[in-house]
Amino acid sequence: MISHSHKFIFVHVPRAGGTSMRYALRQFKPKRIQFHMPATEWRAKYPGRFNDYFTFSFVRNPWDRVLSDYFWHLREGGHKQKPFNRDDFLHHIKTGADHPWSQWWMISDGEKVIVDFVGKFEDIKKDWPVVAKKLGVSPDLPHRNKTKHLSYWHYYDDETKKAVAERFKDDIEHFGYKFGITDAQQKSV
Repeated sequence: MISHSHKFIFVHVPRAGGTSMRYALRQFKPKRIQFHMPATEWRAKYPGRFNDYFTFSFVRNPWDRVLSDYFWHLREGGHKQKPFNRDDFLHHIKTGADHPWSQWWMISDGEKVIVDFVGKFEDIKKDWPVVAKKLGVSPDLPHRNKTKHLSYWHYYDDETKKAVAERFKDDIEHFGYKFGITDAQQKSV
C-alpha cells in the first residue's frame, strides 16, 4: 500500500501482521495497488517515490508463518476451519499454497533488503511503535485476521521442520530465524 499524502510504502508480506497494519493505516486512505507486491515491483512502479518515501515491512519466523498460512487456508472459502492434518500440512509447505513467496524475495533485490525498516512479527510490540511514531499513528495495533492454533512448534515433526527449512532457507539465513521455543514463550507454556 502507498500513501502519497503521508509518503510511505508498506510492503505487505503475507501472514506477518499486515492486515492489522493496513487496518491501523486506513485513516490515511492509502492506495492498494496489489495486495502482496514485492519491494522490487514497488521500486519499479514508483522509482523516485520509493527512494523518497518511508518504506517498511514486517517478517515472521518461517515455521510460524507457514503454520499460520496453513490454518488461514483451512478456514477460507466459507467453511468452518478443518482440523489439522499432518500430510496436508506437509503438502502445503511443499507447494506454498496461496503464499509461496519467501520474505527475503518480498523485501530484497536478491542481494540486500531494499526497504527502510524491517520489523519482526515476534517483536511487533516493540517494532510497530517505531513505524507508528514515524507515520503519526497509534502505537496500539489491533489484531486482525488472526488464525487459531497452538504455538507453532506443537505441529512440527522432523520432516515438516526440514521442509520449511529448505523452502525458506533465505528467510532463515537473512533474518536470523531458527526453530524452537524462546525464553519468553517457554514461560507461557
